[in-house]
Amino acid sequence: MARTLSQESHRANLAAFLKLMERRRIEDITTEAIAREAGASKSTLYKHWPNKDSLLAEVIGKLLARLPAADSGNCREDAVRVLRNMFIPEKEGPFGRVWPKIFGYAASHPEFCSALNNGLIKSSPRHTLTTILRDAVASGELRANLDVGFAIDLLAGPLLHHRLLHGEVPSNLPEQVVGTFWEVLASRRRRRDVFRTARRQGGSAARGSRPTPRKETLAFKAPSARKPPA
Repeated sequence: MARTLSQESHRANLAAFLKLMERRRIEDITTEAIAREAGASKSTLYKHWPNKDSLLAEVIGKLLARLPAADSGNCREDAVRVLRNMFIPEKEGPFGRVWPKIFGYAASHPEFCSALNNGLIKSSPRHTLTTILRDAVASGELRANLDVGFAIDLLAGPLLHHRLLHGEVPSNLPEQVVGTFWEVLASRRRRRDVFRTARRQGGSAARGSRPTPRKETLAFKAPSARKPPA
């Protein structure tokens, strides 16, 4: 019986924190307010979590578990899906309402942000992107010397900038960002495969009814030195 009550209290505190997050900034929510919203005591809350950040981490984990999975096996498409989940969440429902607040809280609390990035939440977007990029390197899609941490910053940076500047992210931006990233940081083997495919397609087109366009070369002439006046 006590175990059931403990589980109910655990769920009640999670639900209370999420409910408060929809109405307030995370910085303004105290453990006292969470316990009061849950109808429990502050001491009961501390039996489950050592502090507010650990409670927040579990709330985020529960929210992330509701998102569409990014494990199709296609690394490029999965990367697009993760970025879309991060920056274009469904506007209906709690995730869309609280996710921008989570971004803001992490930005102003370096220790919490570092904990998230270092695997506090195994299903966090950064953790998932890390797995996807490592898989892409292992499969030969991306360069073997890829700096995964820096790569994630390159992927998320344009979308985060757009959100901060305009308040929302265009639905096609994640695909554009990932597409450019994949082209620029493709492995040598991948580049060769793309080049060979393009040559075959180009050869097929050349054998068709359309004439092959002439290649024009642009000659660069250095400016001649001006003669000094006599």
